[in-house]
Amino acid sequence: MTTSHPNFAGKRVLVTGASRGVGAATAKAFARLGATAILTARSADKLEAIAEEIRSEGGCAEVRPADLSTREACRSLALACGEVDVLINNASETSSTFQSVLKRDDAFWDLSQALCFLAPLTLMQELVPGMIERGQGVVLNISSMAAQQPVPYRAPYSIYKGALETLSKVAGLELAAQRTGVRVNAVALGATDTEALAESCGPDLDVRAVVEKTSPLGRAIAVEEVADFCVYLASDSAAPILGTVLNIDGGMTAGSYSFVGSYGSADAGAN
Repeated sequence: MTTSHPNFAGKRVLVTGASRGVGAATAKAFARLGATAILTARSADKLEAIAEEIRSEGGCAEVRPADLSTREACRSLALACGEVDVLINNASETSSTFQSVLKRDDAFWDLSQALCFLAPLTLMQELVPGMIERGQGVVLNISSMAAQQPVPYRAPYSIYKGALETLSKVAGLELAAQRTGVRVNAVALGATDTEALAESCGPDLDVRAVVEKTSPLGRAIAVEEVADFCVYLASDSAAPILGTVLNIDGGMTAGSYSFVGSYGSADAGAN
C-alpha cells in the first residue's frame, strides 16, 4: 500500500450537501489537494461563501445549487457538472422531526427516501457510466450509525440509510466484478459535531455533554476528521477497499457504552 500524499490535481469532485458541516469540510479538503470542488445544496448564498473560502486559499470551486428531492433535479445537476471523478453523496434529510413509524405522513417518508436514497442512486446512475468510460472513479455514500443501530421514532432516516449502505455494497461488487476501475463505499457517521446534530437534539439538550458520556471516544467527531477519511478513501492508497461500509463513529456501534467512570475501577470486577 502506498503512503504517498494524495494528489487530486485535475480531478473533479462533486459534494452534495456542501453548504455546511461534513459536506463543506470535505469539499475544502479535496480542493486543498488540487481538485476542483463542485458544491451543491439548496442555498446558493451559503455555497458561494464556501466557494469563496476555497478560492481564497488558492483552490478551485464551482457552485451548482440544486434541490435533490426529485430525480429530475438530480439528473439536471449531473448534466450541468459534466465529468465527475469523485462523487460524495452527503446530502440527507436532517430535520429534527421525530414521529412513530405508524404515523401516516407520506410527505415526510417520501422526502426522506428522496434525499437519503434516491438522490444518491440517481447521481450514481448518471455519473458512474462516465467514470467507467475513463476507467476510474470513486463514489462515497455518507451513511449513519442509525442504519446499524436504528433510532426509535426516526424510522425513515434509519431505514433509507440502511438501503444506502446496501446499495453501496451491491454497486461496489458489480463494478468490481466488471473490472471498471470504479470503487463504491459507504461511510457511516456517528455523533459528528455539526449544526444538524445540535438541531436534531433540540435546544434543551447539551449534545456535547451527552456524547462525552456515551461515546468511547469521549467526544464528538470533528467534520475535518470525516473529510480526511473521505480523502483517504478516494485516494489510490485505498484501492483495496470497495463495496463496504466503514464506520467513523468513535466506537459507538461497537457495543453498549455509557457514563464512563460511573462503575468504578475497571479492576473492581476482577476480585
